[in-house]
Amino acid sequence: ACGGNAPTENQINNALKYGIKNIILCLDNDDAGRKGTERAIELLRGKNVNIYVANTNPYKDPDEYIRSKSIEDFKEVLKRAESWVKWMAKRIISKYDTATDIGREEALNDLLKLESDLTDPIESEYIIETITKTLGYLRETIEDKILTYHEKRAKEKQAEYYRELLK
Repeated sequence: ACGGNAPTENQINNALKYGIKNIILCLDNDDAGRKGTERAIELLRGKNVNIYVANTNPYKDPDEYIRSKSIEDFKEVLKRAESWVKWMAKRIISKYDTATDIGREEALNDLLKLESDLTDPIESEYIIETITKTLGYLRETIEDKILTYHEKRAKEKQAEYYRELLK
């Protein structure tokens, strides 16, 4: 339990100094809990730890889940936790009305941004799969779009680097 909407950097660092390699986030099933999960993922990324997200839906939080079911059932929820990338992709899709062109384009842009920050090819593959299956784009089109997006981001980063040098 993190005591709030998300674990703090101090709590995360304390856990990591004990050699923890897998962290399962299981925050509340409300907007604050989902935002807290996003913040926790950002704090954990790059810290050499596997990040998973467990879901106790339709229950409000882990406590309500355990009180309504059992601790054994909750352990099963933790065993079925999904990778943070899968959770984040679903979260992005859920934010938009993907039945509309505008919603599909906004979801696509957010998914492309997420993919461009990934270093694991398996995680990138999941994003491509999500885009093709959920948003209905052809794989070849998305692969081209990803390449273009990476090139654009690289140019932006290079321009930012030079701006910093000139300061």
